[in-house]
Amino acid sequence: MKKNFLKNIVIIILVVIALVVFWIYTIDPSYTIIRQTEINVPQRFAYQYLNDLKNRKNWSLWESSYKNQIFVFSPQTKGVGATYSWKNLEGETNGEITITKNKIDEEVTLQYKKYDGIDQVVELEWEIDPVGTKSLCVIEVHAKTTFFGRFRKSGVIRNISEDIEKSMEILADSMQTAYLEEMPKVTEGFYGFRNVLSITKTIAQKRVGSRDFVWPAIEQIQDYINLMGYAQAGPPFTIFHSTYGNNTTVEVGVPVTGDIVGKGDIIPTLMMGEIFFVEVNGSYNQLDDARYFLEDHIIKNKLKVCCDPFEEYIVMPSDSITTAGLVTRICIPK
Repeated sequence: MKKNFLKNIVIIILVVIALVVFWIYTIDPSYTIIRQTEINVPQRFAYQYLNDLKNRKNWSLWESSYKNQIFVFSPQTKGVGATYSWKNLEGETNGEITITKNKIDEEVTLQYKKYDGIDQVVELEWEIDPVGTKSLCVIEVHAKTTFFGRFRKSGVIRNISEDIEKSMEILADSMQTAYLEEMPKVTEGFYGFRNVLSITKTIAQKRVGSRDFVWPAIEQIQDYINLMGYAQAGPPFTIFHSTYGNNTTVEVGVPVTGDIVGKGDIIPTLMMGEIFFVEVNGSYNQLDDARYFLEDHIIKNKLKVCCDPFEEYIVMPSDSITTAGLVTRICIPK
């Protein structure tokens, strides 16, 4: 009787254990956490900031929890393949983060590997969407729990969610500060009275960043100037008139002296007046960001302006001028 009783107890225990194991197996070990924040910086800047591991303290969810660690960076800190790891004082690697893929100005994916005790792999996907002149930064964290970690899965998700929210506050502040430090100084000036020959076109929005539409138009106007015996009186420029859907209307012009006459697409006009402007040295990839920055400055400070923004190409591309030597002035007339 006693043996049968003990046998039944053992059977019951085994059944309970089997049910518990089965129940654990039914719990999905995977989880995804999504959080987002809007930051007052343009999309290109947000992408560059997140694509550089030197800025990792402002988005890393784990680094602050590791004390007395030695951090080691790969030779490159930006782009796919960039890696940094942390080791304890004995030289053992406890974890590493690697940029595994990216999509220019839109997405950065990182892989986090943790080695201290329980190996774990976490994937972080940053997506950057434009919201006017701001950026919506969305982070997705994908990971799996261990077998017994499934018991505390909800607690793990809650803790990581809290870490993400704190990190995003730091990210927004640091990214905004870095952006403002990089932007040029806003200056007031005067654009003298000048006759202009210009060509107005409507182009695809995606072509604005490269400015590839500018140079053929400038060359066409300059050829006409030479043909007519006029003299160029200042740097070429582009005025950004309006955007409709995926297209932008732009006016490319060249200041000219004398009594000018247009022909075909080349139209005479007049440029003059006081301006707010910023001066940008280097790549044309920076120009849209600088223009948005100038427009935001005018809106925030409630400054009065009268016309559309324009760019003056003070130093243009040539065989003897490198990208670093380019100088562009972005102006908005008062």
